[in-house]
Amino acid sequence: QLMNDFKSDITDSNQKQASYDTITKITAYINDNYDKKLSLQELSIHFNYSIAYLSRLFKQSLGNNFIDYYDSLRINYSLNDLVYSNKSIEDLSLIHGFENSRSYVRAFKKIYDVYPSEYRKKHQTNNKNDLYDPALLKKESLDKILEQYDTFIYKNENKEKVRDVENI
Repeated sequence: QLMNDFKSDITDSNQKQASYDTITKITAYINDNYDKKLSLQELSIHFNYSIAYLSRLFKQSLGNNFIDYYDSLRINYSLNDLVYSNKSIEDLSLIHGFENSRSYVRAFKKIYDVYPSEYRKKHQTNNKNDLYDPALLKKESLDKILEQYDTFIYKNENKEKVRDVENI
């Protein structure tokens, strides 16, 4: 009896590891190709698994079905463009792999419970709707750091001079 119990635990462990490896490969592939039109059928052909197996694997491993995972991934990739660019919703939907803006808006609303345009207005950093320039932000951050560093060095130099004078 003990041998049978331990044998099944090892088998279950091996199956779980195989499922984990499989879902990791599949999600990596989806992440690399998120902007292309992917389907469960195409994934089943590419990875040589049945559609039913992949569907069950997504539900068991990730807690939601393939479509919800795929839509969530594409929406998350689109957020930066949505907030920091002037691209239209139609352009964003096509860039991030949706067939049309209607499917993009529907998926966005399902995930964030607001329309993309409302999300954009709420999260935009500039009122003028200017393009986001990461190089400019890096330069501003570096300038602030250098300014603080210079102030710190100046204060320490003055303290050392005062100490030297006190010692004389």
